[in-house]
Amino acid sequence: MSIPSYVADAPADEAAAAPARRRLRIPKALLVTALGFALTAWLVPAMTRQWDDRQKEHALKAVVVADMGKDSAQALVGGEEIWSGQKLSSGQRAQIGKQWELAALEMEARLRTYFSASVVRSWEVYSWAVDRFIDARNVSASAELQDAVAKDSVLDPGVVNATAALIALSEYPWGPGPAFLPDPKTQNSDTRNITALKRMLSPQLRADEAAFSHTLAKWTALEKRLLALEQAVADQVLRSHAEGFSTTGHDLLHDLMP
Repeated sequence: MSIPSYVADAPADEAAAAPARRRLRIPKALLVTALGFALTAWLVPAMTRQWDDRQKEHALKAVVVADMGKDSAQALVGGEEIWSGQKLSSGQRAQIGKQWELAALEMEARLRTYFSASVVRSWEVYSWAVDRFIDARNVSASAELQDAVAKDSVLDPGVVNATAALIALSEYPWGPGPAFLPDPKTQNSDTRNITALKRMLSPQLRADEAAFSHTLAKWTALEKRLLALEQAVADQVLRSHAEGFSTTGHDLLHDLMP
């Protein structure tokens, strides 16, 4: 009996087809290379943005801290002129207060744009303290203090310690110097706000021994503590994350999402 030709030819056809199917397999090396290119195209832009943004964030912080120092120096020099006994006219004293008020409000606006509420609160406390040091008693300073001591407000620990040291020293009845106490005649809200501030600082106020050299004038010793408070605020800025910049691991994950 003869075998039908289509049956006899089948194995040969299958044998011929098998090598053809094997030739369609993609080498693993090529797959690995393609995957590497894909991952590179996915990761590199995000990593590059992180690098660029970290440089930009660092530059922003450097400018902010430098401007803090410049504006503070101008105000504190004005305070030195007031407390060292130089005979300044009422117009000159008003000018010192106005310059600080404008600089402080401008800095606060910048901090609100880029940094957390805690950084802003720290600056508000410092701004109020400088306002008192130059004896300006601007209404805006009282408003900043009220904002800083609002309910649920949280201050940086370094700022708390520096502020407590300043307040503790200011209450010593020793020589002429700026008063960090309420003045009901001109600043009715200060009584409540300063009381709230002291409540926030109470553990540190109790622990602070207010050590200082009696060879210094009181206003000079207070100025040194103001400078320590400024440094605490600047340190907080340098440690903080600036909004709008991709610098953290969370930011990187967000950048990698489609």
